[in-house]
Amino acid sequence: MIRLTIALALAALLLAGPWAVKPAAAEPPEQAATLCAGSPRGCALETNDWLREGATFPVTVIGNANARVQVVVYQVVLADGVLTELRPISTEAEVITNSAGVAHTEVAIPTLSATDDASGWALVSVGGLQDRTDTLETVGQFVPLGTRVPRILGDGYGEEKPAGATLELQYTGAIPGSRFAVDYEDADGVWQETTATGIAVTRDTDVSIDTPGAESIAPQPDDVNTISYTVPRGLTSEPHRFRLRNTSDSALSSPWFATPTVDGAPQEALAAFEPPPVGGELSGTDLVATHPERAAVLTAGGVAVAAFVLTLAGTGVGLRRRGGLR
Repeated sequence: MIRLTIALALAALLLAGPWAVKPAAAEPPEQAATLCAGSPRGCALETNDWLREGATFPVTVIGNANARVQVVVYQVVLADGVLTELRPISTEAEVITNSAGVAHTEVAIPTLSATDDASGWALVSVGGLQDRTDTLETVGQFVPLGTRVPRILGDGYGEEKPAGATLELQYTGAIPGSRFAVDYEDADGVWQETTATGIAVTRDTDVSIDTPGAESIAPQPDDVNTISYTVPRGLTSEPHRFRLRNTSDSALSSPWFATPTVDGAPQEALAAFEPPPVGGELSGTDLVATHPERAAVLTAGGVAVAAFVLTLAGTGVGLRRRGGLR
């Protein structure tokens, strides 16, 4: 009886081991599986270092031979800094990989409507991701995306802002080379410019670009840029509308409100979006982690070992009954 208990405990321990991997909760997108599953070279979608609206870009597709997929650019849409939607924004480009598993195409990103959905990023991937935000089981890459209306991160204050002080408004996701200004709406409903010196700080260096005029230059889409402005003295102590204006294009952000006070109410600016990994749980990529196929093999191995132990336990019981074990 003691040996039977030991055998059953051993079986339970084996089932609880590292091979007892839970199966994946969701299947990979069909086109991602078509391109990647079993691909001897791995799979990928490669494009430029950054993209922008109103332009066309080359894309190289690598994966299984004779795979038919659609190449799509998805805009990353955020809510409170969290990825909530992958929105298709490009014209669809269907390709069939050649015998070596490679295809080349171009995707066009039209001019987007001037909204506040900018995040500074896009996902270049295959079709069929509209209802997904988890990128671990798809193929492709996140790429910085420049839009006419960037994502405003904040100026270090909430709605209450210190009157007359120079505020540094941070934004990201602008088209490189774009220039911006800050306006406020006066008591007569007329928009007046209130921009101070614009400063653009590159992400990878300590170099700052000072524009002594009234505009801020955006170096790269994923850089956090700063444009200085003031809440003019003399405004009434009630909310006033401000906006970011693209002087290169005339596109306008949605207005934000500022109430002039003596000291203002400090509030930390939003963080720039950090793209999650892509393809970490998709079979066939170079980023394979613990995929369901591997989990299935390991789980099967665990069941087999447990079955073997249980068989030994049964044999032990039979032998003991026959006097074979003592």
